[in-house]
Amino acid sequence: MVFNDERLYYDGSMKNYTKEQVSVLLKCCLIIGCSLGMITNCMGIFFSPISQSLEINTAQVSIISTMISLLNGFMAPLFVRFVRKYKIHHLMTFGVLLNITALTSMSFTRNIYLMYVFAAMAGMGNSFTSFVPATMILRNWFGERNGVPNGIMMSFTGVAGAILNPVISKIISSFGWSNGFRFMALLLVVISLPCALSIRMKEEPEVVSVKKAITAVTVIPMKMYILLFITVIFLYMNIGMNVHISSMGVEAGHTLQFSATLVSCVMISNVVSKLILGAMADHIHPIKATAIVVSFSLIGTLILFFFRSNPAAAIVGAFLYGFVFAGNTVGVTMTTQAVAKERYSEVYSKLAIVNALSYSFTITFLGFLKDTSGSYSLPLICILCTIILSIVLLLVLYRMKNTGKTAR
Repeated sequence: MVFNDERLYYDGSMKNYTKEQVSVLLKCCLIIGCSLGMITNCMGIFFSPISQSLEINTAQVSIISTMISLLNGFMAPLFVRFVRKYKIHHLMTFGVLLNITALTSMSFTRNIYLMYVFAAMAGMGNSFTSFVPATMILRNWFGERNGVPNGIMMSFTGVAGAILNPVISKIISSFGWSNGFRFMALLLVVISLPCALSIRMKEEPEVVSVKKAITAVTVIPMKMYILLFITVIFLYMNIGMNVHISSMGVEAGHTLQFSATLVSCVMISNVVSKLILGAMADHIHPIKATAIVVSFSLIGTLILFFFRSNPAAAIVGAFLYGFVFAGNTVGVTMTTQAVAKERYSEVYSKLAIVNALSYSFTITFLGFLKDTSGSYSLPLICILCTIILSIVLLLVLYRMKNTGKTAR
C-alpha cells in the first residue's frame, strides 16, 4: 500500500511524534511484550519444572514451544485476510482472549497432550497479537518511514523477556509452575487486553492506484533467491537454543533463579544487538553488518560450550549468544530488502513460514539431542554449526549481491 498523506511522514525524531502516535506505539510495545516477549521468550523456564512434575523428558515438554511457534507462523497469513473483514482491534482482542484461555487452561492440566492443544491455541493468539498486526498498525500511523517505531517495538520482546523471566522464575520456584502460567494470564488481562481493546487504526488515507504505484520490479536470480531462503533458515535456527537456556543453566549446576538470569541476559542482548545492527547498517552494507553482529553470538556459544558451569562465564556467554536475535529480526528484514527490493513484501511473507518451520524443528531437535546425550554439549555444537553456516552464507550472499555473479 502506498500512502500519499504527508501528515503520516516524520523525520524519525521523537519530538516530532504526536501524542496519538506515542500512544499507539506504546500499546504495540506492551502487546508485543506480552505475546512474543512473555509467552514465547519465557516459555523455556517452564521446561524443567514441568518435566520433573509430569516425569517426562525435556523433548516432550519443548513441543509446547514448537506448537506455539508453528501456529503463530501458519496463522499469520490468515490474519491479513481477516483484517479486510473485521476491525483490527477486534482481532487483536480475540487473540489476547485466546492467550488468556490457553495459559489458564495449561495451569490446570497435568496431561502433556492437552498442553499441546492449549499451546496451539496460544500460538493462534500470538498470530493475532504479534509482528504482523503491530507492523500494520505502525505503518498506518507512521507511513512509509516507520523504521524507528518498528525497531522500538521489535526490541520490546527482549525488554519484556529480560524483566519477566526472573519474576516468573521466582513465582515458579515459590508457588509452582501452574501459578507461573496463571501469573502470565493475569498480566495479559491487566496489560494486553486494555491495549488491544483501545488501539485503533488511523483513518485510512487515500491510496494510490496499484498500477501507478508499481514501477520496475526487481528480478531476483534463482540462485540468489534460493540462497536467501537457505540463509534465513539458518538465521532462524540459531535462536532455537533460547528456550533451552534456563534448562542448560540447571544442567550446568546453577539454580533455577540464576538460570532465569541467564535468560534475562539473552533478552537484554536481544535489545542491544538490534540497536547495534541498525546503527551499523547506516555505515556498511546491511548483509555484511548482519554477518558481523551474528559473529558475536558465535563467541557467546563457544563460551557456553566450554565454560557454562562458571557463573561469570555463563552470563557473558548468554549475553553474547543473544546477538542471534538481531540476525533473525532486523538482519532478515534488511537482508531481504537488499536482495528483493520492490518485491520485499512478497518475499518476506513467504519467510514467515520458513521461520515457523525452522525454529520449531530446532527447539524440538535440540531437546531430543539433550535427552539422548544427557547434556547440552551436543545441542550447543549443533547451534555452533548453524551460526557458522549462517555467517558463511551471509558473506556469500553479500559477495554475490555486490559482484552480480549469479546464475541467470
